[in-house]
Amino acid sequence: MRALLWKGVREIEIEEFAEPAPGPGEVLVAVGHVGICGSELEGYLGLSSLRTPPLIMGHEFWGTVVKVGAGVDPGWTGRSVAINPMVGCGECALCHHGSPHLCRRRVLVGVHRPGGFAERVAVPTSALVPVSSRLQGPLGALAEPTAVALHATRLAGVRLGDTVAVIGTGTIGLLVTRLASAAGARVVAVDTHPERLELAQAQGARHRLQPRGDDVAGQMSRIAGDDGIRVVVDAVGRSATRALAMRVVRPGGVVALVGIHDAETPVPGNDLVRWEVAVRGSFTYTPADFRDAVELLEDGVVSASGWVQVEPLAGGPAAFRRLVDAPPREPKVVLAAG
Repeated sequence: MRALLWKGVREIEIEEFAEPAPGPGEVLVAVGHVGICGSELEGYLGLSSLRTPPLIMGHEFWGTVVKVGAGVDPGWTGRSVAINPMVGCGECALCHHGSPHLCRRRVLVGVHRPGGFAERVAVPTSALVPVSSRLQGPLGALAEPTAVALHATRLAGVRLGDTVAVIGTGTIGLLVTRLASAAGARVVAVDTHPERLELAQAQGARHRLQPRGDDVAGQMSRIAGDDGIRVVVDAVGRSATRALAMRVVRPGGVVALVGIHDAETPVPGNDLVRWEVAVRGSFTYTPADFRDAVELLEDGVVSASGWVQVEPLAGGPAAFRRLVDAPPREPKVVLAAG
């Protein structure tokens, strides 16, 4: 079979591999479509502490079960599934309480074991979420990032009538914009790229803000009015964007940190206390979030139209180079492996 192998900094190539055999409790999946995540671009550049080459990355994918391992119900064969790549130990208190994404022994498909940048991949049955024919295309590769966005909006408590600022309009920022808008919030999208802001408007953002000069907080305050911004979602993860989130959130508001870039960021502790601002880290999703994300995609709440590019698996190396060196208007590239 063919797979996209990451070998080191800026080294990623299509190579031939033996087809993997599913172990006990696993199935073999013929990959349909797999998305390229920003975290994988960081791996490609040698900036990810989690990923070690050589590695077949890819954690945003769907496919069809073609073979089952020992102890697995043969009824899985032939079923189309989205893959929840976050696998907990299944034994600790966090796993038992529905939060395997926080398990200290969690394993991520495409990070700790071979992922979906391949024609075939073996995954545990716990990762399987059945999908209908509606998701048997590029849309199926959006289940994982949609779950990330859904988890963030839920942790932040986004509700009808809120003013929500979304900082960064890459894949996760666009999906947060879509879900928050669908929940009845008024979204202010913030980004330095005007074309990405146009995409945010198409996803339901009421206001677009391209920061100019040092008065970004003032610009956002004028947009929000007297009620202020109750929720800020930072989908970038830089110290500057986290600081901006803290400056613009209203008293009693919520800041949800989703983006992961800078390891450490100074926090205005006195302001957190005096204004009772809640700061929430938001990491991936629960199994319930993932299943609900699939349902949202099935129901048409999220669309791939206008912001997702589809390339063949063989075009993966060129796609990685392009996304790093000359980012296109569309932030999401999905590879067709089938």
